[in-house]
Amino acid sequence: MNDAIHIKSGDAVLQRFIAFPFVLYRHDSAWVPPLMFRERQRLSVEQNRFFKHAERELFLVLRGNRVVGRVAAVLEHGARQGLVGFFECEDDLPACRELMNAAQTWLSKRGAKH
Repeated sequence: MNDAIHIKSGDAVLQRFIAFPFVLYRHDSAWVPPLMFRERQRLSVEQNRFFKHAERELFLVLRGNRVVGRVAAVLEHGARQGLVGFFECEDDLPACRELMNAAQTWLSKRGAKH
């Protein structure tokens, strides 16, 4: 694991964010893949009514150009409650730490209280 870790975030990562579990679990016969269009709807700020009172940021961690993990940070405005979800990561502790740190930093900067 000599490749440097890079974090990417924002809406530009949406397609790669949605596609990552399909790569990560491709050999897992117990994995039931979600419908890609539904995942796009769930994560779409425009299509998901939840985001009328919340905001989200998507994070990918890369080694070179290869995605090795993902996480979403969500902030509910009324309660100032921070949520972390859509976490998937290869068996890569440094990548996992980078993802969680990125989500926590993003939430803290936006005033998450819980």
